[in-house]
Amino acid sequence: MGGTGGTGRTGKPLLPPALAIAALLLVDARHPGLESDVAAWQWLLGTVDEAAIAATKIDKLARGERIRALRAFESAHEHPVLPVSAVTGEGLDELWKVINRLMTRE
Repeated sequence: MGGTGGTGRTGKPLLPPALAIAALLLVDARHPGLESDVAAWQWLLGTVDEAAIAATKIDKLARGERIRALRAFESAHEHPVLPVSAVTGEGLDELWKVINRLMTRE
């Protein structure tokens, strides 16, 4: 993945090329495959050194819907998606591990 950070309106780099950055894309589990989410993911892939995706509000979906939504997300983004719920706590431990990995990568 890149690391140049892209360019702003003036054509100047948004971030120094040597700056290693990571990002976590949060998407609503109830709306898999939104064009704006896919576009944001594609932008991140070309902008940051490492990125991950978390599908929030997973508790709002029934078991069958969760499976379909996660498959749709992973198909649209071509990347694993972590299901998370702040209400039930589902996936929060895994989310913290992902955040730690993104922040401490060498």
